[in-house]
Amino acid sequence: MNVKLVVLGLLMEKNRHPYEIQQILQQSHMKYYMKITKGSLYYNFEKLEEQGFIAVTDIISDTPRPEKTVYGVTENGVKEFNQLLLEQIGKQENMQRAIHEALLFAQYGDIEPMIAKLEEKVAETKLYLTTMETVYEKKYRQENLAIGYILTSVILHLRTELLVLTNLCHDMKTKKLTEKGIDVLRIIDPSQ
Repeated sequence: MNVKLVVLGLLMEKNRHPYEIQQILQQSHMKYYMKITKGSLYYNFEKLEEQGFIAVTDIISDTPRPEKTVYGVTENGVKEFNQLLLEQIGKQENMQRAIHEALLFAQYGDIEPMIAKLEEKVAETKLYLTTMETVYEKKYRQENLAIGYILTSVILHLRTELLVLTNLCHDMKTKKLTEKGIDVLRIIDPSQ
């Protein structure tokens, strides 16, 4: 997660104060695939201002609440945004997952608690998938194509994850985990 890219990107849309960005992240579809803490957000605002990538454009003090400092992207900020954008697009995805480490040694573990944990993971994945499919159906007509691709990527990943976890759980229950020569890829995806 590149918090600087997120902040600059949201400021490219329009000038905003940090709290407004925090609200956008919490209230939009972004909360389902981006996790940014309040502390990290404010820290990055501070750093971006120090580096000259954003600057104060307004201070709002028309309410009894504390003043709101509104920021905008500077010329150097636009250059930094474009650089970060290219870096993020070109970044190699890491497919290392905690479950992969566990599966290497699953044959030596206590099978019943592992099955129970996998069943929990299947249920969590189903819930997350249902949530993302609902978000997609509500949003795809209103959002730009890039958002559609993000949500589609998440949904397809979750569908695959659910297939893998469901099959893995079944194979653990039937004690097939140590068998060799089974074409798992074509079991999960017969089109291969």
